[in-house]
Amino acid sequence: MSRSGETLLEREQESEPESTTEASPGRLARVKRRVTPSMSGRSLLLAVVVTIAASALVGMVPLVPGSVATLVGLALGGFLLGVVRSAASYLEMAIAGGAAAALSLVSNLLLFSAAGNAGLAVAGGGVLAGIFAGVIGHYFGRDLRDGLTRSL
Repeated sequence: MSRSGETLLEREQESEPESTTEASPGRLARVKRRVTPSMSGRSLLLAVVVTIAASALVGMVPLVPGSVATLVGLALGGFLLGVVRSAASYLEMAIAGGAAAALSLVSNLLLFSAAGNAGLAVAGGGVLAGIFAGVIGHYFGRDLRDGLTRSL
């Protein structure tokens, strides 16, 4: 038997279930796939770059306060990533949103250091708002992508 034939036979044997009494890949398998994070460094880097770029672009709009521009930029970055990518990246967007919000808050560090302990609470709220904005934007982007790609 040729080498490619042996490899094909091995793949077929590996793909066959060992017994018929095992649970079929139904709801439990789908839940396990959704719960298990499948984060990669490349997708995390892409999410960080997109959210920071979107925040910077929205921050250039005149007459928009900095914190509002940051959150709108995070939501816009998550939305764009959700529309473009076929895979869900909620964990990556949460990390990127928190990182971009923290980066924005670091730029206002002098203000928070003057506020004392209240500044820490405001910073934590800002990071949570960044996480929320990124994930919600990503959700709506994926929803739009699903609506555009689904057959009628």
